[in-house]
Amino acid sequence: MSSAKVYPVRHALAEQMRRPGGRTAAECLEKAQDALDTARDGAMQSIETLVGKLEAVARSRSADPSDEIYTLAHSVLDLAGFFETGPLYEVAYSLCELTDGLRVQGRWEWPAALVHIQALRLVLGAGPGAADDPALRAMLAGLGSVTSRVATARG
Repeated sequence: MSSAKVYPVRHALAEQMRRPGGRTAAECLEKAQDALDTARDGAMQSIETLVGKLEAVARSRSADPSDEIYTLAHSVLDLAGFFETGPLYEVAYSLCELTDGLRVQGRWEWPAALVHIQALRLVLGAGPGAADDPALRAMLAGLGSVTSRVATARG
């Protein structure tokens, strides 16, 4: 009977890992943060533009702008999620929830949407450092109440 011969498999990744050099995890994190910081200004300008478009939709007062408002608010949400934007993410999320709830019910409430759009502008102007402001926290709680009232009517 013959004996089995074992051949070790050489993986390219294992070979690379054995070679000296490369970056530490801390260096990689620092480079990633630098890249995010570089992209932040452009993202904030895009958010500013999106909020302006939301305000333009609000000025038009069309009968049912829910699809357009949801799309714009969701775009704000997408961008705000990558950066420390304070409560901007929370307001955009609340506006998405509100719009979706109204859309499901087949109705539209301009006052509820307007207060969210105005809050986006306010938070955008206040910056991320305003997250601890008690007045801002109270405003966010109020927006949550408006959105939950719509969700309750949905259920």
